[in-house]
Amino acid sequence: MDGKIAIFVFVLIARLGSDQVNAQVCTHPYCRTGYTYDAATNFCYKYVGTPATYAAATQYCANDCSAIASIRFSQENDFIDKLILQSNTNVNKKTWIGFAVNTQAVQWQWTDQGPITYTNWYQNKPVTAGCINGVAPWGNGNGCVNFQPTGSGCDGGSNYWENFYSCATALPFVCKQTPICGSAGKSS
Repeated sequence: MDGKIAIFVFVLIARLGSDQVNAQVCTHPYCRTGYTYDAATNFCYKYVGTPATYAAATQYCANDCSAIASIRFSQENDFIDKLILQSNTNVNKKTWIGFAVNTQAVQWQWTDQGPITYTNWYQNKPVTAGCINGVAPWGNGNGCVNFQPTGSGCDGGSNYWENFYSCATALPFVCKQTPICGSAGKSS
């Protein structure tokens, strides 16, 4: 049984990383309980408000037959921004996404192994007092990326990605999975 689950998770992660938009054709796609469907990407997303380290968040998503969210284009970034804002009632809304440093290759990559087709790094433009300047170096244990949704006061109030926190910091996170193809009557 464990071997079958491992193969399923590997295939799921490989599929999540294969395209910007899920090419699976469904007449009536729907999501598992707790996930929200996005028609623009044809994927399901789940905000998990219980803070976890980056490794624990990645494992949680894998155990839930998903992957920690990768972001392939601006519309997907905006959908995740809205999902976080609707779901998170805390003052600090920073949330893990599936972008991290591969220490063996010494480069950024999506944890689902998909292509890097879009980034939204923090730039501190316009320069705002009290905001850090740009992306932190990842050599200090902060090689994991968090999403800061719209409204922080930094980067002109726009949403952005940063790697300011150590991967060992507990933050909420977003999982991403392919939808279920169903028959009429099912919805997200």
